[in-house]
Amino acid sequence: KLSNGDAQGDIQSPVEQFTVDIVGDNISYSGIVTYLESGKYRVDYTVLKTGIYQVHVQTGGTDIYCGLGQDKKCSPFRLSVIPGAAVASNCEAESSSNPIDNLVEARAGDTGKIFLQAKDSYGNNRISGGDYVKALFTSVSNHDIQYRGNIMDTSDGRYIISYSIPMAGNYIVSITLGDEPVKYCVRPSDPRWDSREYDGISVYSSPSFCSLNDNLNLVVVHRELHGFSSTLVDNDIYSGLSNAIVGVETGFIVESRDKFGNIRSGSSTSNIEGIGDGKSDTFLVTLESPSGRKTLSSS
Repeated sequence: KLSNGDAQGDIQSPVEQFTVDIVGDNISYSGIVTYLESGKYRVDYTVLKTGIYQVHVQTGGTDIYCGLGQDKKCSPFRLSVIPGAAVASNCEAESSSNPIDNLVEARAGDTGKIFLQAKDSYGNNRISGGDYVKALFTSVSNHDIQYRGNIMDTSDGRYIISYSIPMAGNYIVSITLGDEPVKYCVRPSDPRWDSREYDGISVYSSPSFCSLNDNLNLVVVHRELHGFSSTLVDNDIYSGLSNAIVGVETGFIVESRDKFGNIRSGSSTSNIEGIGDGKSDTFLVTLESPSGRKTLSSS
């Protein structure tokens, strides 16, 4: 509230209105001044862009003095505007993509990183933490298999999500803030996740590579051959590990696996090269007879 008085404190006419301007670096707002009674006014304003502003309270085009004289006048006042509450549908999750985009691709056992920028309803970047963020990766082939991401709150509106998935395959990505889905920014370009926000002039809109997607697919590919993790199969068709008939060809199956037990199928992504498959792996089989005679065979 403003009190309208002259130098002696005498109440002036409501005709002598005040003006209030809130001035920022690149934008300004005007307050709505309403006369109440007995020389008192109410000022209403809404600021949409975060930042530091100067509030000029003027009458007759001159800043008010608050009875302090020109050298110590009170106007303009310093106003700090902070972001509103985080709105999940405006928040953006993005990988560093250097060059691997960990939102959609990873190698088994490697640590993937995803960055989340929290935003308010106008697109201002949040500058404090404390939001409830969760990241979950669910196997497409078996929904009972899930991996949770580790969330690091940097206390400035940014969150770093890290994960490591040992099992190769396809996963549905779910990143939420306050149990509501955020936007996924796949294969991003400049400006990046932490430098995009509402400019105070144009309505903020996420770039075209960001979207709300309930079916974002993460592909996890296998690693290099690991002999100790590879397995042998002895079944009714190939039972050569335990039974054989003289003169009849038989055999068994060797399964080529990485150190996490993933079958080496030769999987790859656009940014993660395949590192071979079973066809390129070499195994040596030694058959030793009761008399000690050895027969060697290799793949």
